[in-house]
Amino acid sequence: MKKKKESSRLHILFVVMILAAFVSFIAALCLFDYEFDVPLSAMWQANMPSFILIGVIAAINIALIVSAVVLRVKNDELTKSEVPLAFMITAVIVLETVFCVPIFILWIAELIHDAIRDIKRERI
Repeated sequence: MKKKKESSRLHILFVVMILAAFVSFIAALCLFDYEFDVPLSAMWQANMPSFILIGVIAAINIALIVSAVVLRVKNDELTKSEVPLAFMITAVIVLETVFCVPIFILWIAELIHDAIRDIKRERI
């Protein structure tokens, strides 16, 4: 006699996906070339791995949202508890990005401000 599954194992996949998104985000920040006094094309080429990793984060978010919608449409009792988990993980990834991006923007603004100050100092 075959034993019926009592719980879904999708939460393991969701945890792996959030860890992959977090690692991609950290790697994108680490691989970013923070040299801003080069032409845009050179900056684009230097930061291509970071942009690819940001694309991976976006793909993971889309996969999580699509999987949550599919699980909800499927309306299986076994996977019903996984739907809120998928949305919570997506919210965590979005919040992690939202909270880290302003810090990154402030850091870039500080670099630009320092560069402008140095140029003004050189003129005087």
